[in-house]
Amino acid sequence: MRRLSERWSIDTANGRGDGWFAKNRWGSGCLTRNRRGSGCPASGKPGAERGNAIVELTAMLMVFALTAAVAIVTTSDLLAHRGAVVAAARDASRAFVRAESAEQGRIRATELAAESLRERGLPPPQVVISCSAVPCLTPGAEVTVTVHAEVPVPVLRNTVEISAASTMPVDELRRQRE
Repeated sequence: MRRLSERWSIDTANGRGDGWFAKNRWGSGCLTRNRRGSGCPASGKPGAERGNAIVELTAMLMVFALTAAVAIVTTSDLLAHRGAVVAAARDASRAFVRAESAEQGRIRATELAAESLRERGLPPPQVVISCSAVPCLTPGAEVTVTVHAEVPVPVLRNTVEISAASTMPVDELRRQRE
């Protein structure tokens, strides 16, 4: 008799060599291959239940599919919000460099960033404007507008801060504005 594992062995003494199983280590009466109607469990263990593996696999797949769906929805929401914040920063910086004065530019950039996010259902952002020269609208200078927005994550019932910055040059051919 040759041992395949701790649990099963093959009876080669019968001369057939066809893989009929000998007694298992529990000594059950199910000594041959499982046949329909033999009353032997598929695993060879006395009292083993049939069909549990498919039920457990189905349950695990359902949990995995639900987790994957939640992750995909959350990630897509965050990417959409990120795109909205980037667009708001770009629009605000463009509005600032095209304004007639720095004060008018700050007001217009803040309003435009808030409007851009409001259209996408997000709360008003915090807008920070920095300039590479003083006054800000000096021809050739660069203006950087950074937009910070608290965006909701519905699945986690929490908020995440998303920031984006955009830098635009002030047109060199325009006259200097304050």
